[in-house]
Parts: sequence; C-alpha cells; structure tokens
Amino acid sequence: MPARSLPVLLRAGVHDDYDRLVFDWPAAVDFALEAEGIGTARIRFAGPGRLDASLLAKTATARLRTVTASDGPDGLSVHLGFPSGVRARAFSLGDRIVVDLVGPAGSPQRPTVELLDGPLPSATAEASGAPAAASKMPVPLVPQEATVPPAKPAGAASEPRPETPAAEAAPERRPPPPNVRVSEPAGFQIDRTDLFGRRVATPLPGGTAPWPEPVVLRFDWPQRTRAAVLQSGPAVLLVFDGEAPGWATRRLETLAPELVKLERHELESGTAFSFEVSTLVAPLLRPEGRAWVLDLRPRPALLDQPLPLTPDAVAQALRIGTEDAGTPIALRDPATGGRIYAVPLGENAGFAPARRFPQFEILSSPQGLFVAPLSDRVTVDSTPRRVTVAGLGAVPLGARPSRTEGLASDGPTSSETGRRLFDPAAWRLEARGGYSEVRQQLQTAVATARTAGELTAARLALARFYFGYGLAKETLGLLKMVVADDPRLSRDPELLLMAGASRTLAGDYEEAVEILGDGALVAEPEARLWQGLLAAAAQDWPVAADRFADSLPLTASYARAVRVRFALAAADARREIGDTATAEDYLKQIEPQLRTDLERARHSLAQAMTLLADGQPDPAETRLKEVAAGGYGSASARARLLLIERALADGSLLPAQAIEEIEKLRFAWRGDGFEFALLMRLADLYEAEGRGREALRRLRAAASSFPGNPETERAAIRMQDLFADLFTGAAAASMSPLAALSLYDEFRELTPPGLIGDAIIESLADRLVEIDLLDRAADLLDEQVAHRLSGLEKSRVAARLALVRLLDGQPAAALAALDASALDELPAELRLERARLRAKAMVDLGQDRTALDLLAGDDSAEADRLRVEIARSAGRWAEVATTLGRHLPPAGQPLDESDAAQVVNAAVAHVLAGQRAELQSLARRYAAEMAVSPHADTFELLAGAGALSALSSISEQLGQVEQAQAFMTDYRERLVGGSLSALN
Repeated sequence: MPARSLPVLLRAGVHDDYDRLVFDWPAAVDFALEAEGIGTARIRFAGPGRLDASLLAKTATARLRTVTASDGPDGLSVHLGFPSGVRARAFSLGDRIVVDLVGPAGSPQRPTVELLDGPLPSATAEASGAPAAASKMPVPLVPQEATVPPAKPAGAASEPRPETPAAEAAPERRPPPPNVRVSEPAGFQIDRTDLFGRRVATPLPGGTAPWPEPVVLRFDWPQRTRAAVLQSGPAVLLVFDGEAPGWATRRLETLAPELVKLERHELESGTAFSFEVSTLVAPLLRPEGRAWVLDLRPRPALLDQPLPLTPDAVAQALRIGTEDAGTPIALRDPATGGRIYAVPLGENAGFAPARRFPQFEILSSPQGLFVAPLSDRVTVDSTPRRVTVAGLGAVPLGARPSRTEGLASDGPTSSETGRRLFDPAAWRLEARGGYSEVRQQLQTAVATARTAGELTAARLALARFYFGYGLAKETLGLLKMVVADDPRLSRDPELLLMAGASRTLAGDYEEAVEILGDGALVAEPEARLWQGLLAAAAQDWPVAADRFADSLPLTASYARAVRVRFALAAADARREIGDTATAEDYLKQIEPQLRTDLERARHSLAQAMTLLADGQPDPAETRLKEVAAGGYGSASARARLLLIERALADGSLLPAQAIEEIEKLRFAWRGDGFEFALLMRLADLYEAEGRGREALRRLRAAASSFPGNPETERAAIRMQDLFADLFTGAAAASMSPLAALSLYDEFRELTPPGLIGDAIIESLADRLVEIDLLDRAADLLDEQVAHRLSGLEKSRVAARLALVRLLDGQPAAALAALDASALDELPAELRLERARLRAKAMVDLGQDRTALDLLAGDDSAEADRLRVEIARSAGRWAEVATTLGRHLPPAGQPLDESDAAQVVNAAVAHVLAGQRAELQSLARRYAAEMAVSPHADTFELLAGAGALSALSSISEQLGQVEQAQAFMTDYRERLVGGSLSALN
C-alpha cells in the first residue's frame, strides 16, 4: 500500500546575497540536491508529499524563477529554475529542509509555480528515455552544493580533488554524543560548539543582529597557529598566520549564518576573514591547544591588560613586549578601508585601550596586535618576544601615552609600580578602634575640615572606610561629593574603580558596565576581579571564570560579607563551565566564614546546584527543600524554582500546576534578574500549553520591566516570533476570529515588517470578513495599504479593501481606497477588477453613465452583471434581456439552481420588454430542463400565454431570483468558497 502523501509548505525569503526556500515537512525526511544543468537543480525527497506553494506564489524573489513539483511513487521531487551564475545549496534542520540560491540578484518577480500529476523525469532519463532509479538519500550534516562545473577542454587532465573537511567528505558521519568533547582532528577543521566545547547542530540560517544565542566557533589547526581579532563597530576581522583550506569560507557560512557579509581575504601568507555582527556583540578569541575558539555574544566590553610598551628614542621606534608574536600581515581594515598591520599572537593577549601617536595608532583588540600607520614611513617588524614599530622620526617617545589618547604624562599606574589600587584591610582602620568609633572619628574630620583640600581628603578617607566594610551606597554618596568638588578626580583610577565596584555591589549593573570597562582600568588586576563579579551577575560564566581565575586571591583583604559574595559567584562560574571540583573547593573554603542565615542559605543553594551538576540528585534535593522552606528571600525562591523544575521533569507535577507555582514565586521575590528568569520560564510553559496570549504577556513584562538585563533583547525577539507564529502557524486555525482580533489589538505593535506581517494582516482580515465584521476588516486593510505596502501589492490589497467597503455599503470609501493606490501599469486582470469595483461604487452613488464608461471593453460576466443592474434600474428591459442572453447555459443538459435562475431572469426581462417572440423561443429551448428545476413553477408562469398580463402576480417570486444574479452577490458567494485574500 503506497505511503500517504504528507502536506509540505514551501515558503521563501529574499536576502541581499541569496534567496532562501524552506520546505516545512510534518516530520524529518531524507533528501538529495542534484544539479541538472546551468540554472537548474532538483531536490528529491525520500517520502511522498503534497506541495503547498501558496505563500511562495505571493513572494517576489530575486533569483528563483520557476518551481515544478511532482509527487511520484519514489517521493516528492521539486525542480528549481534560476538564472545562470546562481548556485543552489541545501541542508536540513529537524523537519525543515532549507535551499539557498546564492548569486547575483535579478529584478524581483513572482516565480512560476507548476504542480504536476506525474513524476518529474531525471535529466538522464529525459536524455535516454530510461526511468530514473530510486535510491536511499541520507540527510546531509553540512550543506550540499548543486553546481555545474565548467566544461573542460578535450583531453584535459582531471583536476586533483580539493581538500575537504571530514564532515563534507563523509556526510553520513554521525556527530559525537552531546556530552563528548570534540576530539583533536588530524587536519584543519571548523566546528560550532557550545560553551563546553561540545559540537552543536547547525542553526537555521537567517538571523543576524540582535543575537539571542552565543556563537562559538572552534578552529582546529594541524600545527601551532597564532591569531588576532579586531572589532570596529559591527565589522570584525579574524586573522590566522596559518593557511586554511579553500572550503573554510563555505563551512563558516553553514555553521554560523549569523555572520553577515562574510568574506575571505587573499593574503601572501595566513588567512583572514571579515564579517559583520551586532554592535552589541564583543568577540573573544582564546587558544585551546592547537585550536582557537571564537566566542561571539552580547557582553560588556571587559578589557584585558595591555601589552607593555618600551620607547626607543635612539632608534626612534616603539617596542611592544610579547611572548609569541607572528610575522606582521599587511591588509585593509574592513570597516575603514585603511591600511593596517595585523600581528597574530600565540599567547592569549590583546591590547586595550587604543593608543594614538602622531605617526600611527595601536588599535584596541581582544586578541593579537593591530597597528594602523598614519605615515608612509612607518614599518612594523617582529620577533617572537617583541613587535617593533619604526620609522617614527623625532617623536618624544620617552613620554608614555595616556590611557585615553595622545602623549600625556599623568604618572605611572598601580600596575607599573606593583601597588594595588585597593587596600580594604588598611582602609577599615581597625587598629584605631571598632566600626562605630572609627566612623565617628572620620565623620568628625569631615565636619571640622578647614580647607577644600582637607575636606576632600577627609571625605575620601571616609569613602575608603565605608568601602572597606562593603557599604556601597555610603561609598557612592561620598565619591559623588569628592568628584563634585574636584572634577579632575573623576579620572583617578582608584576612585573610578571604587565607583564601579560600589555600583556592582549595589546591583546597578548598567552603570557598573560603563565604569568597569573604562580604559583607565584596563591594566588593573583589581578591575578584573570586579569585572568577574559583574560578568557573573550577567551570567556570562566563561568571562566570569576567566576574570576570577587570577584575581580571586585579592578578595582576602575585603570585608567578610564581600568575600562570601565573591566566593559564591566564583563557585557558580566554575560550576557553569563544567568545573564542579573547583566549585566545591571554593564553597568549602568560604564555609567557615558564613555568619548569617541568608549567607548559609545561599551557600547551601550553591552546594545543591553543584551536586546536581555533579550527578548527585538525592542529596541536592534534600538541601533544596531545606533552603526552600527557610524563607531566605531570593535563595529560597531559587530553590523552590529548582524543585518545581525537577518535579516537572519527573512527571510528578503537571505543566498547569508548575505554572501556578511559578506565578506564586513572582510575588515571593521581585525586581531583579531572577524575576526576569521566572517570566521567561513562564513564557516557555504557557507557549507549550497552547496559551499564547499569556506567554506574550509574560514576555512583554520581561522586555519592558528589565531594560538593563542583557537578555531583554532576546525576550523582545522571541515575543515578536511568537506573535507571528500564533497567526501563521498551526495554532492559527484553532483560534476563533474574535480571539484572533482581540489578540491582534492587544499586541499589534509586534506585527513584523515585510511579508510575514502582511500575511498576518491579510489572514486576520479574511477571518473577519467571514463573520461579517466588515468595518474591522476594512480598518486592518486600510492601515496596511496606507503604511506597509507600495507598488503593485498596494494596488492589489487596495482592491480587496474597496470590495470590503462596498460590501459594507460605503462606496465613497471604496473609491478613496482605489484612488490612493492607482498605478499606470497593472496586470490586465487586476486592472479590470479595479475598474469593475470602481464602476460598482459609481452605481451605488447614482452615477450610472460614469459606471458604463468604466466598463467599456470589458465583456466578462462580472461586467455584464453590472450592466444588467444599471439597465434594470433604468427600466431598459430589452437591454437587460440582450445582456443576459449572452450568458445563458447550453440547452439540452441538466440545469443547476444558478443556471435555472439565469433562464428565469432572461424570461423576466423578455416579459417586461414585451418581447413575446423571444420569450416563446426561450420557452421552447429550455422547457424540458426547466420543468425539473427548482424554478419550474416560476418559469411556467412567465412562459405561459398570459405571462405579459399576469406578471404582477409573480413579482414576489421574481425578486428572489433576480437578486441571485446581482453583482455583489457574486462576490459574496466567492467569499463563501474561499477567502478575501484569494480573490486577486
């Protein structure tokens, strides 16, 4: 028994560099992409499918020209036609098969779609007459390319096969299990991984900025390789001093479609890629053995220590100390087009902030060194231990550049002298007495200061005292007064870092990001410590773990409560990157220093989460229950959430019950990142339960109430995607028209631009017309025509708007819609339809002559219905009879109700025109058929001998028959059988 054909929706999107086709299958299916010649390709699916190309037929594509599909015994086969110079590539993602047409864009036009009954012959079968053999088609793990190789001259030797990565050479290879780290390959390879180095599935391409998920790419090299990365606005330049194979660019396109304008640059030695990302994204590049890992995600600009600079006044050069510098590579800055030198480094080191000199600039970079010459005489050379910038002329290089710009001389920093910026233990002045006693002494010094200098010094001493005890708000208040009295101190590294640290302690993370990313703090180990705490608050765990790795010992001199906070954050960071052993060590070391019940609760929560991560659920659950029952604020709320999630996972709690419990948690702890996480989780559960409106409400609350949260943008993107899916996805059919209208009214600002938004509006208008809510349907279409559409599509949708206005008895509004969307050049059928709608509006406004002029040259049945309507209202019955006679059904065959009504209307016209002979002729032609029709009695009265004198007795019966042939009735009947948007 043949397999049942599954419905397959085909949709398309147009991008700058490619057209994208997406085949949405109900279940995963194997496929193969085959080239069939220049400008043609075929995609063959292993299962039968009924192709629905209704959305594609409405899309103007820049490269796709034809689609021919057939559902044969071997499965669905789709033939694609496109201009020469365009190539096709395909890949799978779950139930979706994606085909990209990559190449030069032509003028946008709607593709020709043809759905055949029989199978599509293969290119070989067409040539030989033999049927194509069916074969098992594996789902490829990387894109397949459908390209036609250029013809080779006769006798030419075969070209050697280019080197390909393992995944491309053998698409059947299975990816490693999710918990197995990608092994070191024998040759060059690129993989997309998660934060633990595990290979992940290729995402559906198309997203650029803003980035809701991290992009982590692993470049494995067969030899030791140095690297550098530069970001300038959205532009990123990635440089290696090793040669990557030619297929590397296509591999990157497949693995990371988020990278926009990806391009490989030709170099004499080495490899360089440029691409664009969201301006919110900051790249990090780190070595792992012979591999380099590129981590792209939204994050604050947490800067690394700069490389040491040594001026050489004799040689008129600047030397930059390194551990493993590569050869300088000359190339162009992709953002500015200017000449730059990239020096890849083997160690994990960058340079920040940027330093500008009269003859050159050292650009800020998270990895490697980039020098931008401002003079043609500047040269860049290197040895493994240093990079030399020479040809500088008589420049006073003995002065060190400031941390902002230029050649200032504001003295050495703490990193150069070895002195820490902070000394919290000394600042507490414990040798002078207890907290209250010392505070009183310092406050007295502030109150009795006699000069401005004494006042500033006293306030600063009190600020340091407060900070030494971890009192953030008191510290910030005093720092504000100190800087107000002496604005020059706002750039002092100690005060700057103290302000950023206090902001972090106080939970003012948005302001803290700006302060702790300041260039004046880039070389400070103490700044790295606080950047780690800030990264942990943003749940950027790899950055937090990196910052804590070398700076956590500095916390030994901090107040006990601050030490506890750092230890818990560091334990969280190690746990989240998979290092549970170190996380446990941190928790054990800090446990003796716990003093309050809240600290103990947070510590127990961290222990429970570490146990869970370590595969010990039973002791973890015991601790979670203890914390949850203790009433310890955010710690108890988090413990309750973990218990809810575990109960949901093991089935002891239903989703509806989980929703109810999490909703209660929102009121147990509000106002920080935890509430944001609760809102996002509630959105997940509501969506899974089919309660889209509630999911949207929670996402809106998350996006609007937490503007400083780094995940807010992801919530906004997800909200828009869910809104679109509720109107275009599977849930749309089950939603009543009134519910759909209510949902749209509540969240109309989420209507996406472009084709998807237009489809939402048109679909909703269709459903409103179905239930006769004509005014609301017209309002939707009016807004779409006025603000979203242009050109041909505006004229097409405006015709639908005019029809709805006429159905609603508003002819003047119908004319306004047609006038506002007029075009000189329109397809013939659309031009005639708009003319008929305009003529109907004129009839309703009593301008019959203008209406007839508009119908001139239109011999369609629709136009004749309007002519009949005009002639009948004027009493010109002979004209009515002649017009109706052009559309009578053939005689001698059975008549349905509509056909019989046409014959009756013609008889009425003959009677009212006094045309006895024509009436008798009509009776002879249709007597037998009309005798068994639904209008048999009416026709017998009309065609009888006394019909001309007895018409008044059957006028009531005639009204119903005549109305059945009215112009607007025809449109209403078409709407019953289809939708408004399908009329044109």
